[in-house]
Amino acid sequence: MVIDGPVMSVSSRDQMETIDSEPLQEEKSHSDHSIKPGPAPKVGHQRAVSWVRRPDSSQAIEKSLKQAKRSDVDGISRRRAASRPTDNQRHGDVRPVGREAIRNLDRKTCPRSGDDAGGRAGVAASGMRASIRRSRAIIKYLFGVSTLTDFDPAHPSNSVSVVVPAYNGAKFIAETLNSILGQTLRPAEVIVVNDGSTDNTAAIVEEFGNSVTLVNTQNFGECAARNTGVSLAKGNWIALCDGDDLWLPTKLEKQLRLANEDPSIHCVLTDYVEIADGVVANRSHLSYAPENFWTPEQHRYGFIVREPITGKLTTFQPGISSTSVVTREFYLTVGGFDVDETRWAADTCFHFRCLSVVPFGVVPEVLMHYRRHPESISADTTKHLRNSVIVWEHIIAKYPQAQPCRAELLNGLVAMRKEVAENERYLRRQRLKRMLGLK
Repeated sequence: MVIDGPVMSVSSRDQMETIDSEPLQEEKSHSDHSIKPGPAPKVGHQRAVSWVRRPDSSQAIEKSLKQAKRSDVDGISRRRAASRPTDNQRHGDVRPVGREAIRNLDRKTCPRSGDDAGGRAGVAASGMRASIRRSRAIIKYLFGVSTLTDFDPAHPSNSVSVVVPAYNGAKFIAETLNSILGQTLRPAEVIVVNDGSTDNTAAIVEEFGNSVTLVNTQNFGECAARNTGVSLAKGNWIALCDGDDLWLPTKLEKQLRLANEDPSIHCVLTDYVEIADGVVANRSHLSYAPENFWTPEQHRYGFIVREPITGKLTTFQPGISSTSVVTREFYLTVGGFDVDETRWAADTCFHFRCLSVVPFGVVPEVLMHYRRHPESISADTTKHLRNSVIVWEHIIAKYPQAQPCRAELLNGLVAMRKEVAENERYLRRQRLKRMLGLK
């Protein structure tokens, strides 16, 4: 990235100038606030010159420039050409870390020795321009660390295996697979686990040919289907997508770009909206997050959460299966999805374990459409809430990650039970109105 803008002044150069870690013996100490040029070098003698920070260096450089123009114009031109960095130097191919990085940038863009009779005066002329190039390189190093070219989608660490559990999903599976295969970061593989479907789901998947791997199993449930797919996956990252949900084209790319900003991330979520009969909801899921639910550390492609949110997960669940990507290593370490509990709200158990470990990443952008339809598991809201209560009771009782936050989680569970009771009362009132012929 090249930064175009106002050229930095000489005084700014003096403030940013870093003193060489190996100053010459003939230089004076930093407390000497004046530039005193030494005697003119003799013919055949090369005198090394090193720039030291001086408060009044701008006047000294201006005086040196006038001397240089009178004495040796040709020498100045030669030194300018000699100090001009190559393309690789100008763009800073290698960026070490810390003070050494600044010193290396200095050595690339501002040579410290003169090679002819111009001496200090000649270096002053070329040094002004070299310092501008050096300042721009420092700014690029400090503020332009992350660029689009830093992300290598072909690197094995960015490989993604997509696992799609499907049960009687013939109506939507083709649309779901097209949204997966249309990603700007193409998955390394797409595995569809046909969980004992009785419709033509398998036939539709087979039409996608070699771009999709079809695995047929008995009907053990979506949790077992996900675990089966991951056991066959080879990618470094696992992305789950239910057979009726839709991904926006840049979902995987933006999640992996955020993951590349911090290698310690094991999971990245995205925001999503619900869609029903082709109508997209006006409000996204993450907009319902309670105030101070998490402390976001802002990055270029999203934010990173480093403070645990375990005790708050009964009040708000930020992720569902189709939004997250997790490392394959982490998925296998936590044991995947819990197949021993209820099949409904099963992703709650898995995401509790994912989000109980920090840091994790969040791309706060709608990159998934969660489809609601009569055949979906979440279509019956009351039944879904009841099963959520059952799952959270299981989590609080059995999961070691829940024990340090047990009191907080129980408070959220109480609120969840109240919500179930209110929903049931509402449904009873609606049934009674219909029986009485009331609106």
